[in-house]
Amino acid sequence: MAAERPGASSEDPIPVRTAARLVRQWIDRLGVVWVEGQVSQIRSRQSTVWITLRDPDTDLSIPLMASAGTARSAGLAEGQRVVAQLKVNYFDRNGSLTWRASAFRAVGVGALMQQLEQLKQTLAKEGLFREEHKRPLPMVPVRIGLICGTNSAAQRDVEVNARHQWPTARFEVREVTVQGAAAVASVVTALVDLDGHPEVDVIVITRGGGSFEDLLPFSNETLIRAVFDARTPVVSAIGHEEDSPLLDLVADIRASTPTAAGKLVVPDLLAETGYVADSLSRIRTLAVDRLARERLIVGNLVARPVMTGPTRLLAEQAHRIRDQRTRLRRLTVAAARRERRALDDLVARPALRLPGTLLAGRRRDRDDLRSRLRRAISSDLTRHRQGWLSDRGRLAALSPQATLDRGYAIVRDTEGSVVRAADEVSPGAEFEVRVARGSFRVTAARADSRPAPVAVPEEET
Repeated sequence: MAAERPGASSEDPIPVRTAARLVRQWIDRLGVVWVEGQVSQIRSRQSTVWITLRDPDTDLSIPLMASAGTARSAGLAEGQRVVAQLKVNYFDRNGSLTWRASAFRAVGVGALMQQLEQLKQTLAKEGLFREEHKRPLPMVPVRIGLICGTNSAAQRDVEVNARHQWPTARFEVREVTVQGAAAVASVVTALVDLDGHPEVDVIVITRGGGSFEDLLPFSNETLIRAVFDARTPVVSAIGHEEDSPLLDLVADIRASTPTAAGKLVVPDLLAETGYVADSLSRIRTLAVDRLARERLIVGNLVARPVMTGPTRLLAEQAHRIRDQRTRLRRLTVAAARRERRALDDLVARPALRLPGTLLAGRRRDRDDLRSRLRRAISSDLTRHRQGWLSDRGRLAALSPQATLDRGYAIVRDTEGSVVRAADEVSPGAEFEVRVARGSFRVTAARADSRPAPVAVPEEET
């Protein structure tokens, strides 16, 4: 069926003029179209103006031609968003196409804001602005990536304020176009470059204030998606407090001004120094309090009677055992006397005089009972004595006197405090040295001298 159309096969070719005519007819059916774009370049040549109309969301543009009067009446300027009435002209002679503009209409702020609102809703539905995607800034960045205009005040504000808080802050600066048709591509290229830099761990995108149209590149969809895809945390610092491009929503941190961005990306050295000093002070206070508590515990232990007089507890136990032995002896003697008197009274009774064999048996029982009583008393005394000797041995092992008997000594200053470290001793100071048997006084000498010790014997304690 296709072979019925002229030129549909190699057996039925058509001449060039016919092909050109068919193309022109097809293009003429397109008619007039309205196209929205951004004016990126204007060149005047006599009565004709050549214009490059760019798609602000992609790297794509088309050349237009218009009369000078049409361009002048529309007040065209580079970077302006317009809607152009276009018609494609096809020239048979050389087979070229030309877009010709017959009218221009500037895109108003209201229309642009409506488009931005639609783009904002679309990106929000995709989740680009959700908080779970926000990345925290580093505590102290190794290097700060900075995307800004060439020799801009915004660059100086970020650097000056960051170094004021953190003097060693380092920057990796990319100066780009921040306004006009080339702004989006320039900023995205710098962002990709810094995102791949091995030392850059935070990126600041900044520019000063401007009109709504001037800040449109920072609401561009291509730039927004590039920031979302970046692995490095991004700080948005565009314009002033009242400016709110879509970049603020997708960035990890939004700074109201370039000055605020410089303070956000680095810590405050004075504040951090004060925090460290406070922490050290608290640690020192806790350590001193703990040491004081431990010293109080040790002092209480040392002040116990068993420590001040090691033999006192033994003496008390020995005295208690002697008292118990004496009481037991008195009770035993008294009981024996009572039994003897009772037995004598029983034997002395006339009515109860017993035969000699029975009386002898009772006497044997009495003697046997007396012998058993002596053995019980002796066994009880032996057991108590062994327990007393065992307690005395354990107390002697725990006594400081045992340590002194092994050759150690206790050194006290004139106030009676025990010396535990060499740095507590001053040359010329007097000390009391207690050994296993007795004590004596000494005078401390300098470490580099070796005088003979002077011992002053005291009364042996």
